[in-house]
Amino acid sequence: MSKKKKQKTTQEPIITPNKWQSQHHEYEISNARSKRRLYRVTNQTPLDYLYKRKSIDDSQYQAGNEIHKFFQIANIQKLKAVDYSRNKNYGTTKDDLTSSQIHARKKLKEVIQKLGRVGSKIALDVCCYENTVKDVSIKISKNEKYVMERLREALDDYAIFMGIK
Repeated sequence: MSKKKKQKTTQEPIITPNKWQSQHHEYEISNARSKRRLYRVTNQTPLDYLYKRKSIDDSQYQAGNEIHKFFQIANIQKLKAVDYSRNKNYGTTKDDLTSSQIHARKKLKEVIQKLGRVGSKIALDVCCYENTVKDVSIKISKNEKYVMERLREALDDYAIFMGIK
């Protein structure tokens, strides 16, 4: 009495990214054997995660990306304390800042003034330093719902200031 074993066919999963997914490195993996769709996210910021889960709306997402863009252009590179008034480049060996970096630092200074002390801290932590809402709530010893509401308020304020909303 011998049992016949079925030979399993192994097929490579089919990867079909659409426009939004290819921008944010999210790919749909369809397996030929199962009819389930699996998603694999390879690179996603906390802001992208909140937007994907519909925790923030379009204008808030655009405002957060604008803050992140200024942070990247300013070349601050996730330091703990930065003096925005000094014309010194903290990230590279070059001491002089370019005009675009100076402009981005001025814009970041405006953002911090417009959002206030608590709102700017939460917005910078989530948008620029890429901390999750849970990490920020642990860091400032507040509830997650409070942090999420303050983030929404801060991004709304900046969206209104930018003229998006």
